[in-house]
Amino acid sequence: MQNRVKKITRLKKLAPAVQAEIEGQRAMHSALLSRLGESHRNLSRGYFGPGSMTWKLYREPSIILGSMRALLLQIAHPAIAQGVADYSNFKKDLAGRSHRTFLSMVRIWFGDIPTANQSARRLHNIHSMIRGQLVWETEDETIINPFCAAEPDLLFWVLATLVDTTIHLYEKTVHKLSRAEKEQFYEESKITAQLMGIPIDQYPKNLTAFYNRYLTIIESGTLRLSAAGKAITQTLFSTPYPIRRFSEIMAEALLPVATKRLFELKPGRRVYELICFLAKTYNKLIPNDLRYAPHYHQAMFRIALSDHKKPRLIERMHYWLASHLNWYFISNKLTIKKI
Repeated sequence: MQNRVKKITRLKKLAPAVQAEIEGQRAMHSALLSRLGESHRNLSRGYFGPGSMTWKLYREPSIILGSMRALLLQIAHPAIAQGVADYSNFKKDLAGRSHRTFLSMVRIWFGDIPTANQSARRLHNIHSMIRGQLVWETEDETIINPFCAAEPDLLFWVLATLVDTTIHLYEKTVHKLSRAEKEQFYEESKITAQLMGIPIDQYPKNLTAFYNRYLTIIESGTLRLSAAGKAITQTLFSTPYPIRRFSEIMAEALLPVATKRLFELKPGRRVYELICFLAKTYNKLIPNDLRYAPHYHQAMFRIALSDHKKPRLIERMHYWLASHLNWYFISNKLTIKKI
């Protein structure tokens, strides 16, 4: 027996009770940021810094190869898919929306404390306004599940797809991570969780608990490709054939087995293995300074100035590009502050 998801009723006017709920959510989020700030006094280094696993993993450009996997896992959650469909112009600006969301996360990971907080508040404020109802009709009853995108359970799923995809792609395209490195990365994800609005007591205590919860969601039937999810998927794969086929191959190979059937993607195992081989070879041959992503170098430039040291040439180059070219990948407003 299959359930049918009706379109969410979008709230045109916020009732007083809803406004009070939003204010409460934002107050809770502000309290989370305040507590985090008390334990991170070095404003320039941000919440993570050069010695973190977060910087080590997210400075690698090859991580972007997992973006389609993470997106598909997210929209496989009916509430997330419906929120995207009802609160964004995904058919005309899905690429722009995805890029802005990615930049928001980069600001959280590589920005100084004020930049990370500003990005976190913006994301949380947007999520607190995205709300509606999922209506499931069965032969016996109608089930109505109200939701809000700022709910910890939904935020957990979004972050979980990023954490798992990042580990998976790093190991596939750079090198294997030790158990200690994975656990350190997971411990750092607790900071990201709180910045997103997930109370620490509602986030798994350790990596084992994280994967237990993550795999339970995948295998429990929670994920379904609703009408909204199908529409978003069609938009994602509406690019020219070479790009579409590349995205399809990467997503099909990387998706968990339990979710592959939802999207019916055509596999290309040999091409996938070749892509991963080429990415790993590139990462071995290209010097680190030339390989690492712009946001890493911009953050290192900021820290060098804060420590009263002369930034390296590569860092000065990325600062110049960020300061003078509006189309550059990362704007100078991301991490470069006057110190």
